[in-house]
Amino acid sequence: MARVTPGSIEEAQALLAEGGRQVLFVGGGTALPPGPPVDLEISSEKLDRVIEYEPADQVVIVECGLRLAALQRELAKHGQRLALDPPQPDKATLGGIVAANSFGPLRTRFGSVRDLIIGVSVVRADGTRAKGGGKVVKTVAGFDLPKLMCGSWGTLAFIATVTFRVHPLPEEAVTLCARGADPMELVRDAGFSRYSRACWTVPKCSSAALASALAASWCALTRCLRARAFRAWASPRRIFMARLRRPAGSGPG
Repeated sequence: MARVTPGSIEEAQALLAEGGRQVLFVGGGTALPPGPPVDLEISSEKLDRVIEYEPADQVVIVECGLRLAALQRELAKHGQRLALDPPQPDKATLGGIVAANSFGPLRTRFGSVRDLIIGVSVVRADGTRAKGGGKVVKTVAGFDLPKLMCGSWGTLAFIATVTFRVHPLPEEAVTLCARGADPMELVRDAGFSRYSRACWTVPKCSSAALASALAASWCALTRCLRARAFRAWASPRRIFMARLRRPAGSGPG
């Protein structure tokens, strides 16, 4: 089996245009599934450029072979990030992440690959180039090709470039765990007296003090905020449903 590493998308197009071979597309190899033998492997290792990046628009266009960790370093220079955290970011390529629909814990907050991808260009089996989506989050330009490529495992086309929406980089990142404590006690110990959005903003302080305060209160704040939001939403609806169930002609009760 031959392995080829094209230096440009045009070279990849030429390889596919030759036809007559079973081809496997390879990125970082972090999620490569077992499969039948092939005649040719096309590696995206050299296709690792950031084609376009507009921090003000929070949009970035990259080639398929760019490693996730390398992209995150570039975005971090402008206080931004791609909200994806699949395993092995130093090896995983952006094209491979899309093809395998890889994700990590950040999916619970920002969604999966299909929620962050807004554009894609691909090379079809006959070597022709196709593209879909655009450089804006809300677009209705044609068939939703970007989402079709998510989880396609390279069976539909060679993913050449990808356009992502990016998000601001958090000022602080702390992993927290609190077990077996009363939520109200945790909140009081941390010094927070109001359950509002302001609770999530911590004044400037040392890293140790910040970690200590958050570690003592994060889980409690999450519970209390959710519980309060649920009560505020549910109470008026209970009253409304009680009125609907009241027999016709009965007075207020």
